[in-house]
Amino acid sequence: MSNSILDKISGLTSASTVEAKVKMTEPQRKNLMEKLKADNRMNVYPNQFDVKTPFRVQVRKGGEWTTHGYFTNVDVAAAVGTICSAAAFGAKALAGNYDREVVESHPEFAAWLADERNTEVLAAVGMS
Repeated sequence: MSNSILDKISGLTSASTVEAKVKMTEPQRKNLMEKLKADNRMNVYPNQFDVKTPFRVQVRKGGEWTTHGYFTNVDVAAAVGTICSAAAFGAKALAGNYDREVVESHPEFAAWLADERNTEVLAAVGMS
């Protein structure tokens, strides 16, 4: 029996089977950014590297950016952006616009809440 390192990695998914990401064009990115700002989608930015998950949630505090997820639904992204803002800035946070009914019933939101990487953010807003 071989103990080769190559035997240990032989069961990994082949890179050739992973669907390639499609980048946004610069006009798509610019138009989406303008729409997100106009619609007050707090901490939501275009994910220029993948049009299938066009919304990226990022919060900047003290010159440092922290990414909190990539989403297909703008309401979910805006709700997560608002939650992350509340975690980072407390009472000074700003709330973005989102449809609560859409967010609460969306599988992306449930998955984000269940992700252990978000434990600190949820604890900071009183959800533990």
